[in-house]
This record gives sequence, structure tokens and C-alpha cells, in this order.
Amino acid sequence: MRRRMPCCVALAGAALLAMRCGAQSIPTDTALKRCIGQRITKISIEPIGPEFGGASASSHLLTSLVRKFHVDTRTRVIREFVQMKEGEICTEIKRRETERVLRAQWFIQDARVLVYPDKDGVQLIVTTVDEVAVIASAGANGATLRSASFGSANLMGRGFLIEAGWRDNGGLRDGRSLRIRSAITFGRPIQTSLTWNRYGLGNRADLEMRYPFFTDLQRYGFRAIIGKDDDYVRFLRDSGDLPFQRVSRTFGSIGGVARIGHPGFLLLAGPSLSYDREDIGQTVVVTDSGAFPYGMPLPVLPAPPQSATRINLLIGGRAMRFLPVEGFDAITGVQDLRIGVQFGGQFGRPLKLGGISTADYFASGNIYGGWGTQKTFLGTEWIFSGRKSQTRWDGRLISGRSAIYIKPTKKATSIVSMEFTGGKDVRVPFQVPLGQSSRGLRGFRSSFDAGGSRFILRGEQRQAIGRPWGFADVGGLVFGETGRIWAGRVPFGVTTPWRASVGTGVLLSVPPRSRRLYRLDLAYGLNPDDRSKRWEFRLTSGNFTRTFWQDPDEARRARERSLISNLFSF
Repeated sequence: MRRRMPCCVALAGAALLAMRCGAQSIPTDTALKRCIGQRITKISIEPIGPEFGGASASSHLLTSLVRKFHVDTRTRVIREFVQMKEGEICTEIKRRETERVLRAQWFIQDARVLVYPDKDGVQLIVTTVDEVAVIASAGANGATLRSASFGSANLMGRGFLIEAGWRDNGGLRDGRSLRIRSAITFGRPIQTSLTWNRYGLGNRADLEMRYPFFTDLQRYGFRAIIGKDDDYVRFLRDSGDLPFQRVSRTFGSIGGVARIGHPGFLLLAGPSLSYDREDIGQTVVVTDSGAFPYGMPLPVLPAPPQSATRINLLIGGRAMRFLPVEGFDAITGVQDLRIGVQFGGQFGRPLKLGGISTADYFASGNIYGGWGTQKTFLGTEWIFSGRKSQTRWDGRLISGRSAIYIKPTKKATSIVSMEFTGGKDVRVPFQVPLGQSSRGLRGFRSSFDAGGSRFILRGEQRQAIGRPWGFADVGGLVFGETGRIWAGRVPFGVTTPWRASVGTGVLLSVPPRSRRLYRLDLAYGLNPDDRSKRWEFRLTSGNFTRTFWQDPDEARRARERSLISNLFSF
């Protein structure tokens, strides 16, 4: 069971301990602009820590903290993502892909590959700038500490993330969490991750190994995952007790894809084998004294236990290039916009192995399209999945986003977007809340309205303000948004009128040009329901440059756990 605190305060200051002040830049006046087929005689790796400027760069206190708490990413880690080798021919596509793949790593803020001539060809200098490594956050309700987490996103410069967390769940048991992720496994850019969570009710654990399809230059990619999830899904309702329904899932998958075609215009294809088991359990209510059985049947009866072992076809394709831009989803940080079209799908045929194995076929997919320049970008991305029995489709889920970005000046960004999440005949416990969601309508977090689908239209104007003392990028924004939900066929689902809110907010990125964004919004609900408060503070953080759209929690939790939603990132 996942519960959000009514007030959350992130201790971003603790994360500022890991940094490098006054890092030296590499001169570029003698560098060539691009590769034109010269032979590579030498590749040098030059990692540097997070860069600060102004008064922060000359601070003796910050410099001493850097020496104690931050280790630059090790050169052997960076070298695994360099798409060129000494003795090879230097091509522009490999140079650009090296920069982009390095920026795609969670511990790297920016990367450049500079080309210098020498008598036998060219030398390459690969320069990377680290993100802040320390992870620290806390949540409070008034003066009472309710949650905390601490860890490192780049332990000892090895591309190794580790984070541990704790949460006070009131009358239920305390929550615990552990997240471990490595960018390098067996000396190769193979990612390994372990996630364990103990909630107030329920647990989750999974172990995954994958070789993501980082770049079109790769020949193949693969993924293997196993896990078990005992979760309790909360159903919102206008009045009365809020029931929690248990859903237990065991899952596993192994598969891979190979490239057909050439960089920029290609297909991916391959097989996978997956297993999913779902078991809908008891319904409980939670009080200050603990959890007790819910005394009434739910309006929509749960599906019976079922399992499925499937052989799947993985297929996808894209015609795409990448455009480096600044200040779109970050204040001033660099991100690589996907320009072109992309699709990926997973189509599963059941294997009849007896027991309670289902005969349902399974299909899922991801569709993306994007067009843009340094000033304007238009994108759309949708994720869908469903299962088909002999008579009908069910378990249909779709979520997606379409947005337009306009940058009239270097410091100003206008964003208009629409988002939709919905499901029909979903077999596991499922609801889409109006405001109680990370993707919900701002200003309506205290609303108890929920249904089977949600639509939200957002508009905001961002403005980069400056870099006080060279310590951070600071920005501001104003926004307005409107949305509604439709009841659908989910427990306690309601159809609402259009709700709307307006607000303002503060943006912060530490250090300057970081792609990790902290956002504090103050929203005012224009037409709240009876249980909503007009004013709401909402704090969010993350690297929003990495993905155009990410499945909301309510949709992700309802999909099959073995699902591969995007073949190009696995």
C-alpha cells in the first residue's frame, strides 16, 4: 500500500554536499567542429564534478565538502558508453551518439566529445559533468517527521545507485524501502537493479538485469526480470470508509531484440518468454488501530485467480534523429529531443500448461511522434495494453500525452499539454483519481473523486530568473489547468464536471545546468468539490528530460508486470 503525506518537504540542501567547485573547462579553440572520417589515434576521458560558478566556486567551505563527499565518475565507467575505439574511423554519428548516450545516464549531467587534429589523425577528449550524487529527502506533517530517505546516485564514482527509505504509516507498520541500481555489470554497460519495498500493507520485490537499446549503433538488447508484488489498492469514495483491496502478483520475463536496418531508420525484433499470476485477495479498511476486514462487497466483483505463461513477439521500429536543446523540461539543462516517429509492441500467445492458466492473448504497445527545432517542439506519446479471450477484449488500458513547447526567448518557455489515462474492464483493482496522483489535477489533492478515466489540459509559462551566487538555476512559473474524470466500470467511480485551477511556482536546479528539477507549486482550485481545499502546495522533483511521458502509477500498477512498454529503453 502506498500512501502520500499531506505535506512533504524535500531536504534538497543535503544533496548539495556532493559537488565540485571551480572545475576547469577544457579549451575548445583548437578543436575541430566534427568528425570527417579521420583515424582515431587516442581517446582521453576527462570526468569532472558538478560545476558551480560565481561566489560558490570560490567558497572554501564548499570546496572542502566536495573533497569529502564527492568522487568523480571513474573513467572506466564512462569508457563503456563511448561508441568509438582507438584505431577506428571517427564518424560524426558516433561522436554525437557518444554524447547522447552519456547524457542518458542518471549520474551524468552533460557530456561533450571534442576532436583535436594530430599528425596521424585525430585525438578525442570525452568530457563529462556529474550530477549531484547525494540523495536525501524527508516528509513532515506539521512538526512531525513522517518519512526520510538517504543514499547516493553515483557511489564512489562507479555508476552505482543505492537508496534506503523509511515511512511512518500511522496505525500500520512502518514502511521500508531499498533501491540498488548499477550502470555497469561484468564490466559491460548492462544494468542490474534490485528493488524492495515494505508498505503499511503489502510488500514488493524484484530483480532485473537488462542491456537497454541505448543507441541505434547497437546490434541487440535484452532484459530479464523476476519479482513478487503483494499490494493493497485504495479505492476513493465520496463518503464512508475507504476500502483497500489486496492483489498478489508473481511475474517474470526474459527476452531480447536485434536490430534490422541502419542507424536512424531501423526495426527491432525478437522473442520473449513471460509469466504472470494474479490473485485478488481480501478487502480491508484502515483505522488508527490497524487494518480490519471490509464488511460489504465491492460494487465491482474481482476477477478470479489466473496465471499465464506466454511466448511473445517483440517488434518495433523508428525513423528518428536526436536534437540537443536547452531549457525545455529543465531550466537551462541540456536534453535530447526525439525528432521522428517510433513504435514498439509486445504480442503474446499463451502456452497451455494446465492448472489455472488462462488462454488469453496479450498485446501492448508504445507509439511516439515528435517534431521540433531549437525554438519549438511538438510531441505525442501513448502506451496501451489489453488481453483478448475467445469472445472479447478486456484489461484495456491507455495513457498518453501530447504537448507543444515554444521558446520565444532563451529564458522563457511556454508549454501546453493534454494528458489522458483510462481503463476498461480492468481485471485487477483499478481507479483513476482526479487529484490524488502524481499526474493528477493540481489544487485537488484532497478530492476523493475517482473513476475509470481522466483527462487534463495544462498550460504554463516558465521563466528562468538567474543563478544566485552561481549556486543554482532558479526559475518561476504560472499555470492554469482543467480536467475531469468519467466513472467507467470501477468501484465507486463517479463522473465529475470540469474542474479547474490556477497557480504559481518556483523552479530550482542544483548545480546550474542540472537536469534534475525541484518544483514547488501553489495551486488554487477555482471550483472545488465539498471535500477539496482551495489551496494546495505540491512539491515534485525528478529528471523530466529523460522521458516525454511516463505511465502514471495507477496505470502502471494495473498493467501486467512482465510488460515491456518501450523496446527502445527496455
